[in-house]
Amino acid sequence: MKGILITITMPVLLLTLFSLAGCGNNNDGRSAGNDSNYDLTQVSNKADVSQEIANQAKRTLLKNKEVIGARGVNTSDQLLIAIEVRQMDRLRLKKLEKKFTTALQKKFKDKKVTVSTDKKIYLELDELEGQLQTEDVSKKKLQKQTDRIKKLISDQA
Repeated sequence: MKGILITITMPVLLLTLFSLAGCGNNNDGRSAGNDSNYDLTQVSNKADVSQEIANQAKRTLLKNKEVIGARGVNTSDQLLIAIEVRQMDRLRLKKLEKKFTTALQKKFKDKKVTVSTDKKIYLELDELEGQLQTEDVSKKKLQKQTDRIKKLISDQA
């Protein structure tokens, strides 16, 4: 009788535990887009500089079929965006960078726009987005970080 009880309750218990494990939350508070084919995070800003312009730019870029992921931040005068493109579009990276930079410069005339397709820059901006979300990042620290990332972009060019 005891063996039958264990045989019945064990799968039910495991199923319950696995179901609850899937209900974890995103620790840094960034929300991902609803479409699982695209990688977009909306940064709600606790920082001194609103990140709404970066969020708008990411949404704009993700409307293009070539783009599957976008990370970005903005300061009072700069907009840094890194994009991830589909595998079949990787042969046209420089062309896509130029196309998207031009489009964003037209949309955000008061910002110095930099677009990168480099994976390292993508990861750096992802980390900076996380810091903006979870920490109180000052304007000075944000400017310092964006200058450092911009230097990385120019060193790779």
